[in-house]
Amino acid sequence: MKIILSLLICFFIVPRAFSCAGNNENHVLDVQLHATLRLNNTQKSGSVLYSETKKLSELTHNNSDLSCADSSDILMVSGLLTGSESGRGVYPTAIDGVGVRIYYGVNYHDSYRSLKKLPFHDGMPVYKNQPLKTKDITLKIELVRTAGEIKAHGVLQFHQQALLSFHTKQLNNIINLHISTALPAPVCNVQLPQLIVHLPSKKLASIGAKKSLPNDQTLIPLSLECNSTPHLISLTLNGDAFNSLAGILNIEKSDDAARGVGVQFWYKKRIIPVNIPFMIMGRELDNAETGTLLIPLHANYIQIAPTTSAGKVNVAATLHFNYL
Repeated sequence: MKIILSLLICFFIVPRAFSCAGNNENHVLDVQLHATLRLNNTQKSGSVLYSETKKLSELTHNNSDLSCADSSDILMVSGLLTGSESGRGVYPTAIDGVGVRIYYGVNYHDSYRSLKKLPFHDGMPVYKNQPLKTKDITLKIELVRTAGEIKAHGVLQFHQQALLSFHTKQLNNIINLHISTALPAPVCNVQLPQLIVHLPSKKLASIGAKKSLPNDQTLIPLSLECNSTPHLISLTLNGDAFNSLAGILNIEKSDDAARGVGVQFWYKKRIIPVNIPFMIMGRELDNAETGTLLIPLHANYIQIAPTTSAGKVNVAATLHFNYL
């Protein structure tokens, strides 16, 4: 009798059990943003000037563990913004008129928590051997127009240490935020629909020599369209001055020209001198919702000699603007 023995040998390769040992390392990660704000006069308080929504792993360029536990635990999460809230979750920056607002969201263990505003202090469960990673966190960072005039131009630097903190008994992970934003200098275009302004005909006897504000002025429709409100505008009225400080220009000489009459220029109730810079504060201009700054210039006839005669009145002038 032959006995045949068969031996079946089976090998089972069991994967190594996941353990958080060695993964619980403290991290300090930085979020660095670079952006250019686009400003215009139509932006009211509350308007969003810049917005960025990304995963924390994209913002930090690091997909690391924020928490890992060998048993279920509670992770304490803090979001911090320093300063006093100006409303709607907006906090101040170093630039007047620009604030920051930040939202935080988490998508972990098949559950999604909708975005909520910083600051906050909250707890969330973390499960055994299921690490919370930077890719599970979403941040929405906004720069917001706030009340007040944006006077500064150049670069806005905003820093928030410990923007986010993830804390358990074993570890403490910190996220810092740095924002570098270019604030463009104001750029304006002069809008003068009528290059030739017609003053209405007037009886010679009614033209006086007074240099006080007359009640028969003609409006010159002048405006500036700017990407932001200038802090200061310098307007220079260049021309053939009869009396520079009184804002009076000589009329052009011709055979049929009037005699003894000039033209005087005003801004609101102030005389605009001739060939001398005239300063206007940006905040005093009417800011229409169309983003147009209205500059109310007026002109009127004025007697400049004892003897006058009727005729044509032509005046040539050039307006030169500087602004900052």
